[in-house]
Amino acid sequence: MLVVGLTGGISTGKSTVTQRLREEHKIKVVDLDAVARQVVEPHTPALRQIVDRYGKEVLRWDDKTQQEVLDRPSLGKILFNDKAEKKWIEGVLHPAILKRTAWEVLKAYASLHSIVVLDVPLLFEATLHRYVGLAALVYCSPQTQLQRLMARDSVSKEEAEKKMAAQFPIDDKVSLADQVIHNDGTREDTHREVAMVVQQWRDRTRWWYVVQWLCPPLAAAQAAWIIWSKKKQGESKGEKRE
Repeated sequence: MLVVGLTGGISTGKSTVTQRLREEHKIKVVDLDAVARQVVEPHTPALRQIVDRYGKEVLRWDDKTQQEVLDRPSLGKILFNDKAEKKWIEGVLHPAILKRTAWEVLKAYASLHSIVVLDVPLLFEATLHRYVGLAALVYCSPQTQLQRLMARDSVSKEEAEKKMAAQFPIDDKVSLADQVIHNDGTREDTHREVAMVVQQWRDRTRWWYVVQWLCPPLAAAQAAWIIWSKKKQGESKGEKRE
């Protein structure tokens, strides 16, 4: 199985690409933002740990589900500018997110998917690109990104520039990506680009798709090799940037 880590930047069109992958190409996509919400749903171990530490003030009543749920703004106020608390919450959430993600990948494997895409907004920022088979970036030029953001959010150029400045620059992500999905043109151009990328993924997995089922130990060895090699590549790139 090929595990692709897909990321982008604000207004680069990642949502358009993931929608196309799901609907047109029937690719299994795991949204890590959705996973992050699932691990703190009512009655989950992560939510219990958070409430044990911060108390009921981080909960709110949800009329739709008729139960108490995590109040993210309240939790955000506690974590604001507190590095120690941010580190603690990451220690609770990250293992839970990785465990749930691994389970989703395992289910995709069991369902005979040869490709699974992890939709990860902070793929490079959290250095998760070291642990996927291929890191793909949805890219458009900063100028196009700015124009789209102004139109999407109905904000001024200055406000849009501030939002972009708060993120890891899209051009810096290109050097970290194994594959770039260009999204500067029309929607039809994007559809053609996505189709080309999907074909490359399928060509890459055609042989291994058979091997993984005939010889699971070899598939496990392949996965271990991918993780190790990606980690070394990431370390090498980090050294060069320094």
